[in-house]
Amino acid sequence: GLGALVPQVLVLQAPGLITNYPALDDVREKLGPDLVALFDKAGYELISWGDSGQVRIFSRHKIQHPNDLRNVRPWVWRGSPTMKAFIEAAGANGVTMGLPEVFSALQTGMVDTVIASSIGVLAFQWHTKLKTMTKPGGGIVVGAYVIKKDRLAALPKAAQDHIRQSAKDHAQEFREGGRRLDKEASDALADRLKAVNIWRNKDAWEAVQRSARNSLAGRLYSKSLMTRVQEIVGKNY
Repeated sequence: GLGALVPQVLVLQAPGLITNYPALDDVREKLGPDLVALFDKAGYELISWGDSGQVRIFSRHKIQHPNDLRNVRPWVWRGSPTMKAFIEAAGANGVTMGLPEVFSALQTGMVDTVIASSIGVLAFQWHTKLKTMTKPGGGIVVGAYVIKKDRLAALPKAAQDHIRQSAKDHAQEFREGGRRLDKEASDALADRLKAVNIWRNKDAWEAVQRSARNSLAGRLYSKSLMTRVQEIVGKNY
C-alpha cells in the first residue's frame, strides 16, 4: 500500500481521524502540497488520489462494543500499522497474515473477523464466511496513482504530459467511481449480512480510535501532521 512508500501518508487512515469523504477531500486539498512533497522526497510522483471505500468490521459474531473484539479472532493485515494499532488499543489479539491467506483462514476458523471495505470483502468473497457487518462505515481506505520519478522521466515528454493531464481530467471521476462502487458493495452485503449499529457505543469506539492513532504519532507519522489534520477535520466536520 501507500504506507510502504510514504508511511506518513497513513495519517489519512489514522483510526477515527477522518470518517467521511468531504473531510478526506478537504484534508487532501489543504495538505496536498505537503503530501505530494513527501512522495517526491521518496522518489515518486503522486499523479492523482483515489480511495477504496469506507472501513467496516465484518465478523461471524455480533460486534457492538470494542470489548467484543477480545472474544473473536480478528485479521490484521501484515504491514498495516494502523490496523495493528487499532486491534491492540481494543485489547484484542489479532491474527497477522497477508491478503492471499485470509479466505482460507476464514474457512478454517483461524480468523473470524475482518476489518476492510465492502469492496474488498465482496471482491475476495470473504462475505461467504461471515455473518455480520457494522454500520455506519468508519475510516476510509486511501489510495493514489503514483509513479517512480525515474521511470516517468525516462518516457518522452509528450507521454509524461499525457499521463499527468489524463489523471487530472479523470481525477474526480476516479474518486466518485470508487465511492459509488463501495456504496453498491455495501448495499449488496447488507442484503446478505446482518447490519450491527456500533454507534450505540460511540464513546467507547472513539476512545479506542484515539488511543490507537496517538500511539502511532511520532512513529508512523509526525504529531504535528496529525494535529494539522485534526484541526482541519475538527473545524468543519
